[in-house]
Order: sequence, then C-alpha cells, then structure tokens
Amino acid sequence: MELITVLVHVADMEASLMFWEGLLGFRVRRDTGWNNNPDFLRSAGAPASAEVRVVVLGRPDDQTIDPGPGQPASIGLVQVTGVDARSRRGRFEDRGYVHLSFWVADLDAILATLAAAGVSPEGPVITSAPVGPVLRSTFISDPDGVLISLVSRPLTAASDEQARPERPRRGSRAS
Repeated sequence: MELITVLVHVADMEASLMFWEGLLGFRVRRDTGWNNNPDFLRSAGAPASAEVRVVVLGRPDDQTIDPGPGQPASIGLVQVTGVDARSRRGRFEDRGYVHLSFWVADLDAILATLAAAGVSPEGPVITSAPVGPVLRSTFISDPDGVLISLVSRPLTAASDEQARPERPRRGSRAS
C-alpha cells in the first residue's frame, strides 16, 4: 500500500491556494475545475446536487502531473458546493483527529513569510529530542483550521546538545 494524496476539504479554494501555494510554496499539479460527476459523487456519498473542485498540489521540485505508484504523495484541496457543508474543527487531543506534518529546510524563513501574511504559529517554536535527533518545530493552521506541524533540524550542533535530555548511561543506576 502506498500513500497517493491527502485530501483537505476547504471552504474557499482561492484563500486555500493563497496559503498552500503562495505561502508554503506548494505547486499546483492539476486543477479539475468545477465538475458534477454523478458516479464520483455517489461513490463519495455526496448528493447529486453537489459540485466538486479538486486542486492537487505537489512539492515545488515535483513535476509529476498524475500521482501513481512510485510518485511523491500530494496534497489535494477539495471544495464542494451545492450541499450543506459544515466546518468541524477538531482538537489535537481528539481521537481520529488528523494533522499534517512537513519537513522544512528553513523553519525561520517560512515563519517569516507566514508572519508577513498575518499567519501566526499556534504556539512557540520548540527545540526537543524526545527520541532520536534534535528537531525544531511549531504548529500553524491553514485557513480552514487544519493543523500543520513544521519541522526542521536546529541551526547549530550546540543546540543539539542543549536540547538533548540527560539519560542514564547503560549499566548505571539512577540514584
């Protein structure tokens, strides 16, 4: 089994594209435009009155048009009209809640770009090493409240050592 696309349902496609493409740097792979494919709608459990627009996004360096086996996974933005759609913002601690996590090369640069557009992190940038390598991370939300974790390596090796918790050495006893 291979992940193809993570679909995010949005209220306003243009606002979402401004965020995902304009601020986070994803590239539009494909835009279906508005369509009313009754077979697709029925298979998704949507009423026949619905119209759907899907915009598939990939990384800036990804030239793939159609996802398939061996291709990088993508983000799909889905807007549905002609139905009574409700917004449901879950909480991080809720079972079944999904958030997205992205590896970024320069966390500070992305946060500066977001801040210039009025997007603030949900909390502070933290540096930690609960298991494995030391990482810097924070959370942001997209225009529809989807929680997104941005993760990077620290800027210096010194921050690696400062963030690593003390662990008992193998064979030693804690006092």
